[in-house]
Amino acid sequence: MAQSDIDITAATDLTSTYAATFNLLRAAVRTCWSGTAAPSSPSTWQLWLDTNTPSATRCNLSIYDGTDWIVLFIVDVTKNRVELHAPTQIPAVTLTAAMNAGSQQINSLASGTASTDAVNKGQVDGRIHIAPIFLPVGLAATTNYPMCAGSGASFVISDVTVISDTTTSGSTGGANWGFQVRNVTQSLNLRSATKTTNGAEMTANTVYNLGLDQNLTIAAGDVLQFQVTMTGVPTVLATANIIVQVKYKVTT
Repeated sequence: MAQSDIDITAATDLTSTYAATFNLLRAAVRTCWSGTAAPSSPSTWQLWLDTNTPSATRCNLSIYDGTDWIVLFIVDVTKNRVELHAPTQIPAVTLTAAMNAGSQQINSLASGTASTDAVNKGQVDGRIHIAPIFLPVGLAATTNYPMCAGSGASFVISDVTVISDTTTSGSTGGANWGFQVRNVTQSLNLRSATKTTNGAEMTANTVYNLGLDQNLTIAAGDVLQFQVTMTGVPTVLATANIIVQVKYKVTT
């Protein structure tokens, strides 16, 4: 800490006093009047390094405009760099060449809205992808269908939906179609209980959500299976056209 507002004006000041006073003033100037509190009686356009705000390792460098202290930027002594104090106040800049971030992250990026806006990681991770799977024509028995695999990267299942061109009806506990998705690699079901048409009939050409509720993170290389169970004699789907859609998010 080095702050001094000593005014060398007294005619009675001795040489030794001048030296001490000048040394204090020189230290203040060389350290931008650094300290945890603002200098008293500052002059307009005087600088001040606040050594405790925002923290002891990230210090505000401010300038006095005659009324208030205005923060210019933050000095980060740990990362050996300066940071903008109020990036939202920076006017728009038009680049005339490619921008190189030097392998550094660009932080606090707002969500893109226009077609030419950059997007942030949250938007990328939150994007839902859909992979359609066309089953062989008709369901006539209990069958397990290979569905998809985690290839190269993990992903998170949002849900699996079924679309049929045939409506089911009259399903009971003893006569229904049941649906489950299983991670056969990990021996894990993605739904806590098999979803059946008993109480949740399928309507033709309408999305039928399975409502997956567990084990939704799929590792690279894991294989998923769409499992169909026929209990009793439910609605005939032997000639139905059925599409299974996998909705998923990829985490970057």
